[in-house]
Amino acid sequence: MSRIIVFVAMLCGMSAFPAVAQTGATAYPTRVIRMVVPYPPGGVANIVARILSERLSTTWGQNVVVDNRPGANGITGTAVVAKAAPDGYTLGLVLATHAINPLLYRDMPFDTNKDFAPITLIAEYPLLLVVNPAFPAATLQDFIERAKAQPGKITFASSGNGSGPHLAIELLNTKAGINLLHVPYKGGGLAITDVVAGHVNAFFSSLLTAQAMVQANRLRVLAVTSRERSSVLPNVPAIAETVPGFSVTGWLGLVAPAGTPALIIAKIQTTVSRLTADSAVRDKLSAEGAEPRRSTPSEFAAFLVTERDKFAAIIKAGNIKLD
Repeated sequence: MSRIIVFVAMLCGMSAFPAVAQTGATAYPTRVIRMVVPYPPGGVANIVARILSERLSTTWGQNVVVDNRPGANGITGTAVVAKAAPDGYTLGLVLATHAINPLLYRDMPFDTNKDFAPITLIAEYPLLLVVNPAFPAATLQDFIERAKAQPGKITFASSGNGSGPHLAIELLNTKAGINLLHVPYKGGGLAITDVVAGHVNAFFSSLLTAQAMVQANRLRVLAVTSRERSSVLPNVPAIAETVPGFSVTGWLGLVAPAGTPALIIAKIQTTVSRLTADSAVRDKLSAEGAEPRRSTPSEFAAFLVTERDKFAAIIKAGNIKLD
């Protein structure tokens, strides 16, 4: 009889496990959450992370702490997320490099397709094609004509080999039939400093990085990289108006370690989507040149595949090899 009682008790305990797990997911969050940003403070990723973490902390009643882990084109910080416990208490803010890196590096410390659970796309933003005011091109058409007349002579900075701005340069080379000389830097801040100083001719910058210099007339904006004009800069033409088919945008999304419970993923996605729809958050994002975006986890997963395929084509056309 005692064996029967023990067996029944075991069955009851086993059946209770899913209920316990579900209760834990429903109660989420109950402690501090870490949001890993794989880039240094000061950039658009860090600004958006802090906007989001502040609102999430207020909404959930639990601190959401931003943890900057820069290095290796975003790989260092993203690896922290991949190796974290899949419990919803470590999240990762990822950029376009999340889709780009697997195409360029062979020895990745994680599998981008298997080690992360996509949560939602947060925002999208165009890059600005900026030049030193002394550079003799007032429009994008002027810039392209000069590049065609001087192949390999016009210098174009990027925030690093394999970065979004680097691939945007390669796409412009392909689509416009020009040959810009790529000059990689370790970060956008260093690149834009040299453009302002006149050491490099041009740069693809986020609005956040370029805004103060543009307002001070130390940089001139020729165009934006989005398919259409940005609502933040409606008077600045899109490159696609001169170069059909050109479109590259920066974006930010949220991921968790693979295996994070679906209920927790759904709760985070629902909360973030509600926050980015709030007018105060939208205004803060717009001030950084970013357009709020909303997506389900499956939509974000599909978006990542589309981005990977797009960048793969650019890398092939530009014969870009890093590793």
